[in-house]
Amino acid sequence: MTTGRVGTSSCGIASSFWNSHRAVPSFFHSNIPIGPNEHRYSFTQYTAGGLFRWIEHGFQSEEAYFESLSPEERARERAEAKARWSVGVGLFSTLDELRAM
Repeated sequence: MTTGRVGTSSCGIASSFWNSHRAVPSFFHSNIPIGPNEHRYSFTQYTAGGLFRWIEHGFQSEEAYFESLSPEERARERAEAKARWSVGVGLFSTLDELRAM
């Protein structure tokens, strides 16, 4: 039987999954200790952000999506996109952090 466990230290949650695949954002991921006779196998997949925007924008291009919005909605969307970008950039390590490792 193949099992997988997903644990988050920040939330204190651990879940087990059998013979399955789960998409877990990397900022929720952490490794937990395993026993001496156990083996850890892992793989990473990446998805282009444009695929998520396509779905979020109702399966239409960004251009068509923004054309369908009112000026107020457009301003709100642009502010939210800028905030998401800032959060994403903030997840990268700085040179000082890397040097300290």
